[in-house]
Amino acid sequence: MRRFKPDTWFISPAPYARPNIVTAVTIEEGGFAAESTAPAVPQMLETHFDKKAPAVTAEGGAE
Repeated sequence: MRRFKPDTWFISPAPYARPNIVTAVTIEEGGFAAESTAPAVPQMLETHFDKKAPAVTAEGGAE
């Protein structure tokens, strides 16, 4: 029997004080959210707010 990693998700409202956007990231068999989904959120939010975002690697971390 094949063992699967758990699906992972991360939801983030922004900005903190008065949220006007919510990002949701899901990865099938992503494992631990802090290692897989959460690193993609800053890039999405910075793009939305028109700021320069660091590139996210295939491993889920910023370059």
